[in-house]
Amino acid sequence: MEDSSIASDRSGRIKGAALSQFLLWYQEQLGEPAFSNRFVDLAPDLASQLSIGAEALGIISSRWYDCRLIHGILETLTADMSEESKLALTVEDGDVPKRADIES
Repeated sequence: MEDSSIASDRSGRIKGAALSQFLLWYQEQLGEPAFSNRFVDLAPDLASQLSIGAEALGIISSRWYDCRLIHGILETLTADMSEESKLALTVEDGDVPKRADIES
C-alpha cells in the first residue's frame, strides 16, 4: 500500500490538447476583453504560467500542465455560473473537439 503522504505530494498533469480547443471556443464566445478579464483574480503563481490575452491563454496542445493550473483556469471561468449553467456549458462544449477535427 502506498504511503498517503507520498501520494498527496504528487500532482497530476493534463495535456494541453484536453483544454486548448475549449479555451479557443470559450474565448470566441465571450470575446475580448471579457475573456481575459476573468483572470484578474487568478492566483499569481498560476497566472504567471499563462499568457493572458493570447489565444487559448497560450496553452500549447502538445505540452503537459499541472492539474492545479488547469483546475484554476476552469474554476475561474465558471466561478459565477450556477450548476445548471456549468452543465449546459459542458454539453454545448462537447462538440468542440469534433468541430475542430472537421475544420482542420
